[in-house]
Amino acid sequence: MTRKYNSIVTELLFYSDDKEYTNAFTQVLINRRIELEVIYLSHQSLHISQNDEINKLLKRILKVRQEKFQLIKRQYFEKAASLRDEEKEIIEIFEKYGYSLDYFYDLFVLYNVSINKQENKITLRVFTESQDCIDFFESIKATVMKD
Repeated sequence: MTRKYNSIVTELLFYSDDKEYTNAFTQVLINRRIELEVIYLSHQSLHISQNDEINKLLKRILKVRQEKFQLIKRQYFEKAASLRDEEKEIIEIFEKYGYSLDYFYDLFVLYNVSINKQENKITLRVFTESQDCIDFFESIKATVMKD
């Protein structure tokens, strides 16, 4: 899996509240007749081969992030900084596997984007517990696929 197209989703998530931006992106897909496939990964699908490592990393980063915020609340900034560094290291490992990790509001989204130029298709693999995030991707997919 490649990660060079993950910035597409990063931008979409960052501008998810900007309907004009999202509509413009969707219109580009429609104009270019690009098929959009969204595959939602589960904990079970993350227990396969390299994905097992991704699942372990995901559990670790979520724990580290929670601990970091608790330390910040207690004003233990030096300890929180070490957890921030650990969080960055885990994100770099995700990237080696071709995944990016972002946060959609207060929940995470782990994703990988692949593009098949021959089939004119974008495949988005997503792991999230955010129904808002799923609804966001599904609304884009529905708009693209209906035209």
